[in-house]
Amino acid sequence: MNFGLSEEQEMIVNTVRSFVEKEIYPHEDLVEQSAEVPREIAQDIKQKTIDIGFYACNFPESVGAAVCPMLILPWSSASWAEARWR
Repeated sequence: MNFGLSEEQEMIVNTVRSFVEKEIYPHEDLVEQSAEVPREIAQDIKQKTIDIGFYACNFPESVGAAVCPMLILPWSSASWAEARWR
């Protein structure tokens, strides 16, 4: 029995990780210093997550969210969380 991620799941995790590294990390110092995310940065990141299909992927499709398999949520969430703890 294989308990690893499928190729598709690995792709999702890698996409989220790459997005965090490219779009979140560059703003880390500014956010830490100001203790807030500037509105224009937040809107830009939100639009980019919508564009790649990951906006609110832990919400149901019925409310306009992306569809993300439940099995992959812990791994993709961990990638988002790394932005705070790196």
